[in-house]
Amino acid sequence: MSDLFRSFADEGRFVILYHDVGPNLSRTNRSHFDWMFAGVDGLVTFAVVPEPWEQALAERVELSQTDVGSDRDAVRRGRWTPGMRPVPDKPLAITATRLPDHREKYLDYEGLVSGNRGSVRRVDSGFFRQRPAGACLDIAFDDCPSMRHAHALAPETTYRRRLSFSPLPQSPSSLLAEAADQRICDLDFSEGINNAWRLELGSG
Repeated sequence: MSDLFRSFADEGRFVILYHDVGPNLSRTNRSHFDWMFAGVDGLVTFAVVPEPWEQALAERVELSQTDVGSDRDAVRRGRWTPGMRPVPDKPLAITATRLPDHREKYLDYEGLVSGNRGSVRRVDSGFFRQRPAGACLDIAFDDCPSMRHAHALAPETTYRRRLSFSPLPQSPSSLLAEAADQRICDLDFSEGINNAWRLELGSG
């Protein structure tokens, strides 16, 4: 099992928050999604920079025809963002930056982040469990993003999605070659490429 997967709990809750950054967040000035998973020492956390159309959906801004047209159009083209269903059947690759583990309170917290670092809002949540080989997670999304569940695991039959994690190459030439489809250029977090990961969401 990789060091990353030793950080995850065997099973537990996850949440995806939209972090509208404030002026005192030194790591980045770009709003983003924080994917947080119950872990051994807190919440294992990854930051995902949204594409412009995802940003508009997250901020609940009305989209122009030159962007994506409508939320329904985005779903029809097989694209997905937290809080929007269904997840495409074709595996979806997302680039993310590993952040330090966060406090468990963020599983249920929405609101201002201390130190004038912005605010967070839940856009999706659910449960996960590690597969025996430790290579990926089985996940079950909540029926409604705003639901608050007691800390009880989802029934076996609800785990319909797989989420795998793989480190992105750290060679500059490799990064440039893969930038077009993995959005490497959007990773502007100060931790750098050593913490860059590919999250692949697909059918179970």
